[in-house]
Amino acid sequence: MWIIIILIYQAIVCGALAGKVADKKGHSSGAWFAAGFFFGIFGLIAAAGLPFNTTVTSTKEIQMTEKLKKEPKPVGDSPENY
Repeated sequence: MWIIIILIYQAIVCGALAGKVADKKGHSSGAWFAAGFFFGIFGLIAAAGLPFNTTVTSTKEIQMTEKLKKEPKPVGDSPENY
């Protein structure tokens, strides 16, 4: 009975750590939690080996980009254009 409790505890800890590491590197924390949960230390090692995902943009960045695309470009030499 104790071995089952220890194995479940180990799976939850490895899953949580793998999810946290993957999230900090810009990857899906849920998917990597599952990998750490089912594969244990191997899932955690795989999450640690992930490259940083630099293509992730926040929702706020996307909204600002869309807003800038819609704004008209200033015309003339008035001071408010600078």
